[in-house]
Amino acid sequence: MNSRLRILIFLVFVLAVASVLEFKAVQQGWLLPRPQLALNGQPALLFFTLSDGCECQMTIIRRAATQVAFWELPDHLAINIIRIDFDLQPKVALYYDVARAPALVLVDAQGKPIWKQDVGVSDAKPLDLDEAEAQISALLSSQEGSHADREI
Repeated sequence: MNSRLRILIFLVFVLAVASVLEFKAVQQGWLLPRPQLALNGQPALLFFTLSDGCECQMTIIRRAATQVAFWELPDHLAINIIRIDFDLQPKVALYYDVARAPALVLVDAQGKPIWKQDVGVSDAKPLDLDEAEAQISALLSSQEGSHADREI
């Protein structure tokens, strides 16, 4: 094989890899800036909802909103819950890879996603708040441990 053919094959390969990476970057929001959330140096639970949709979607959204509204978290697990409208803030949803609402995303104090639930549990109770509570507990416990390490 002559050197020109090798160079041509190499260039085609590099272009193919670059095209795949560009496609993934656009589709998965790699190049999007991190959304500015009012975290105030604290972790938060992002609750993704919709403002508009078919009646069946909106029924599920209302049920999820009711779940969150009546959710009684223990005092030691107090966490800020930020409601994000999927329709009004699609870039935030894209950044956190949320494909549908309702969804929950637990983020640390820097906004880094720790846990996500974007698959409904049931029509009557679409959110798995028990699992969310366990994830919040684990995150807050790990933060307490890291603060204790710094104080020593």
